[in-house]
Amino acid sequence: MSRIEVITDFEPIRLMVQTGQPSELELRAFLAQEREDHARLLYRGQRALAVLDPSCGRGMRWVHEELRALWVLEHRAMLEQTLMGVAVLAGDCVDAWEWFSALAVPRVVLRDLDAAIEWGYALLAAEELRLERAS
Repeated sequence: MSRIEVITDFEPIRLMVQTGQPSELELRAFLAQEREDHARLLYRGQRALAVLDPSCGRGMRWVHEELRALWVLEHRAMLEQTLMGVAVLAGDCVDAWEWFSALAVPRVVLRDLDAAIEWGYALLAAEELRLERAS
């Protein structure tokens, strides 16, 4: 079982949770899966909202932080097409905020999952309205 998981029960909201300190191999496997997931979203013309639990990034070694940040830069074009926004849940660690700082998508720190879901659905509604106007 990976120490970083993505919970998709609230699709298109993707909740990322870190349950422990990932090894470099686990982090690389997670990032490879994320690339596949976002490529699938792009192929289907779908978008998602990333919500990061405060556990994400907690205790992560500097080399892991750098690996994650470089992955975001490498996949920037795809992520900007598939992510409507990034919400980081407030807590004792919001290091994950920096991972997505290079992306031209809305980012916000919110108090809890309910607020993130509310924000996500507001983004979805705005996106649907924009699409309707373009039709």
